Amino acid sequence: MSDPMKARVASLSPRQREIVRLTSLGCTSHEIATILGMSRWTVENHQFQAKERLGISKAALLTRIAIKYKVSPLTDELTKAEQRKLGKKAAK
Repeated sequence: MSDPMKARVASLSPRQREIVRLTSLGCTSHEIATILGMSRWTVENHQFQAKERLGISKAALLTRIAIKYKVSPLTDELTKAEQRKLGKKAAK
């Protein structure tokens, strides 16, 4: 039996996958915009489009899908470069 959600996740653009990953790590739209060097409005547009493509409306479901379909595994965390862009100390 095929998994329709798996196909939907596979259809996300690379930028949408990146934004879904950062959202699942708890980053705000403003933080994602800072990391990726884009406006907060662009980030929110990508988040909206990703949720539309996945057929969901809540960020919590976006996080569950990101973990289940390995867009962002449970052990995922911000990279040192991402942390630097946010001005946070690298976690050890």
